[in-house]
Amino acid sequence: MNELFTIKVTIQDGKLKSYSDFPSIDGFAKRGTSSSSSTNIVNGQVSSSQSIIQRYLPLEEGNYELANFSIDVNGERINGQGKKIV
Repeated sequence: MNELFTIKVTIQDGKLKSYSDFPSIDGFAKRGTSSSSSTNIVNGQVSSSQSIIQRYLPLEEGNYELANFSIDVNGERINGQGKKIV
């Protein structure tokens, strides 16, 4: 009950310009989104990433299932695989 479940979308070497709503999960409440970005330089090669993270708070203990879902990111549909959440 103390742990948040998260879904994270990361764009490598590009900018996160737009994204659609993250899926709702039965038994969970959305608890805000956050973003992060990083730039790495290794042997003179520059790479960057931007992420958006949706957090979910469980409403009660139990077994839940996140169905397969899709999110539109920068105008492109990204498919996410579902999973069981305990």
